[in-house]
Amino acid sequence: MRKLALTAAQEGIWLGQQLQPDSPMYLAAEYLDIAEGLDVARFRSAWQQTLAQSAALRVCFDEQDNQPYQFVADTSLVVNTSLVANVEDALPVIDLRQENDVEQVAQEWMAQDLQTPIDLRHQPPYRSALLRLSDDRYWWYLCIHHIASDGYSFGLLTQHVVNAYQQSSPVYSKPSVYSKPSVYSKPSVKQTLGDYRELINLDEHYQQSKYRDLDKAFWVEHLERSDFNYQPSMAPGSDYAEQIADRAIRFSKTQPSCWLEQVQSYLTTLVSSDRIAGPAPSWGDVALASVAALYYHKRGVLDIRLGVPVMGRMGSAAVRIPGMVMNICPLLLSLQHEPLFADLVAQASLNMRQSRPHQRYRYEQLRRDLGLVGGEQRLFGPVVNVMPFDRHLRLAEQPVTVHNLSAGPVEDISFAFVQLPQGQVRLDIDANPNNYSLEDLERLASDWQVIAEQAVRNIHYQVPIGMDEMSWADGGELDKKSATVWHQFNEQVSLRPDALALVDGEQQLDYGSLQAKVGTLAHYLSQQGVGPNRIVAIALPRCSDAIISMLATWQCGAAFVCLDPSGPASRNQQIMTDARPVVVIDPLFITRYQASASTHSDAPENGVKCNTALAYLIYTSGSTGKPKGVMVSQQALGEFVQGAVQSYGWQADDRVLQFAPYHFDACIEEIFVTLAVGATLVLRDDQMLESMASFQATCRAWQISVLDLPTAFWHEWVYACCHQGWQIPKDIRCVIIGGEAVQAERVKDWELLLARSPAAQNIALINTYGPSEAAVVATCQRHQFGALDLGRPLPGRQALIVDEHDRWLAKGQSGELVLAGGG
Repeated sequence: MRKLALTAAQEGIWLGQQLQPDSPMYLAAEYLDIAEGLDVARFRSAWQQTLAQSAALRVCFDEQDNQPYQFVADTSLVVNTSLVANVEDALPVIDLRQENDVEQVAQEWMAQDLQTPIDLRHQPPYRSALLRLSDDRYWWYLCIHHIASDGYSFGLLTQHVVNAYQQSSPVYSKPSVYSKPSVYSKPSVKQTLGDYRELINLDEHYQQSKYRDLDKAFWVEHLERSDFNYQPSMAPGSDYAEQIADRAIRFSKTQPSCWLEQVQSYLTTLVSSDRIAGPAPSWGDVALASVAALYYHKRGVLDIRLGVPVMGRMGSAAVRIPGMVMNICPLLLSLQHEPLFADLVAQASLNMRQSRPHQRYRYEQLRRDLGLVGGEQRLFGPVVNVMPFDRHLRLAEQPVTVHNLSAGPVEDISFAFVQLPQGQVRLDIDANPNNYSLEDLERLASDWQVIAEQAVRNIHYQVPIGMDEMSWADGGELDKKSATVWHQFNEQVSLRPDALALVDGEQQLDYGSLQAKVGTLAHYLSQQGVGPNRIVAIALPRCSDAIISMLATWQCGAAFVCLDPSGPASRNQQIMTDARPVVVIDPLFITRYQASASTHSDAPENGVKCNTALAYLIYTSGSTGKPKGVMVSQQALGEFVQGAVQSYGWQADDRVLQFAPYHFDACIEEIFVTLAVGATLVLRDDQMLESMASFQATCRAWQISVLDLPTAFWHEWVYACCHQGWQIPKDIRCVIIGGEAVQAERVKDWELLLARSPAAQNIALINTYGPSEAAVVATCQRHQFGALDLGRPLPGRQALIVDEHDRWLAKGQSGELVLAGGG
């Protein structure tokens, strides 16, 4: 017995099998459908001849000093699963003729066999059988461990058996292949398979040669860009399964021959254009491009690495030797958004040609070279196999149909394109069932078909992104073209001048009176130099004068920034230095204004002239503790207010509590959504917050119908109501919360409160989210029992998730939230 080293391709498979010794994942299998006329004895003899010539089917494996090795067993010792040389055992016949649904039973028999692992230390690396379906019809089943055979080798072996069978016929006159010549056959009756040991020698020579170093340098140079390391799964959720299943699931779809004709016509047109440099692309390049297009469509990936299985044999003696040689090489494609399909085809063709001399460098080693081992790091995304070999066989003058059952382990998903005898193209999608369902694969096949058929009809076809697949949420259109809040306020003044607009303690102002006070202050401000592109600082406590000052600033065409009168002087000074207001409206300013003789003069008429004009400044704490100013335009504010009106459902007869301090942008929502719908804004006082009982009683006394509260305060209020046995005040019909995550316990308390009072069943609880940069609120969710989250964007707003490189992510993936919209 001569011990032989494992090839680089075999080492990874051996290690994987040892880690999961009871797993059949490395079994590959196919069957040949032999319609009629089979001589079983002759076929068994042909199989025995193939066993004798193919050492790959007679290899045994073991370890010595933790080092794996292999040796080739004598022919007489290797028959199916027995060590007794018996031709019947080498190829048993399983008679299924008495079964009702014979094909289904045969499929189940083969599926069951594929669930039985092969013990590489004690069994030959294959199993085979003839399944007899009728008197004349047989399925020849062949299962081989991947360590001994790749997909190309299946073709060599089956071709050898068929040729040996034909040659044993007394009327043999020609090889069994029809149509064009195959790489599997030669017009010779003395066809033999090459020496298995030569495969091992070729691998050892390559591993020690300069060519390996050159190939490594080529791949590392082309793959070291981190942009390509993001290759999400195509499964729902985009995450990879933690474990490879014992057997992949499969969905197949066949394209009619006219599609391949369209592909050839498309390629002719493409070659005549200026997009192709070098030799013309093949239909295989179109197949590769079609999967890349599908990947982009489903996941929005712009820098794609497909995994492309390659023979690794061309130009060497390995082309005639069965064994495990196949490699998987990355194919890089760089896309723009909505890429031209023609560009994908051109890239696929060019990059495959450039990589062809370097395809022997093992992908397992390349992952280690690039540090892509473990975690979610992937050398490539989907695997795409374009079958380059012609396996159109004939046996006993009848066509033999080859059916692949399993191509071995599938980590995530693979697409195999097989050209059929009549010109059709079959797409087999294999996937890890731990991550995909058959319904998922069917949807992928359907989406691929749409792209593939549309692409080859139009050389200018651009691949669309599948919005339903991406982490994209759209709040929809605004009901009407948004106007500035200033104009929305004045519209309410015109419609309902006598309606109550503002309540501040004993003071009550209708919309007409409020507008008059705004105009008078605006005139005074204009005399102080306030106008377009100016900033006014407002440093007032909660009072009607603060609201009037905000509106008067806009009537002058300026913008405001609110200071915290009780806040640190140093922070206010930093804001003043940064904002550089022309006027500071504080209590002293109001005193001077009220004493001025000009208070009855006409107001300026300019108002807000431009949507892009600044509406207000708001200062956040900033990550460094230094106040950071956020500039919000009139357009952004107007669209927010219009979106909030649509989402919240506030009405003109509502009484909205003005709760938030003016240096928090929650006050913008309370004040201006209220005035935009013609409702009444009720300013709270400090006594209201002395206790939850006081808050509860005041809401009831003031007939508040809308509360806009910080989530933390809502937590305390709901807890108090629930545990004190209070009912929600009867006039409240809408509660807006925001500012932090909602506690699940308080949501349960809220639901208990609603259950206590039938009148409270219709109260809307709306959770909101939005940074100051997004103009107060960007998303909201209406409570419908259960946990509350960020919900969906307001009308006119969109949201998406990106990674650390600003790449758009698919649904289910974690990343950073990006908010979008007008303004």
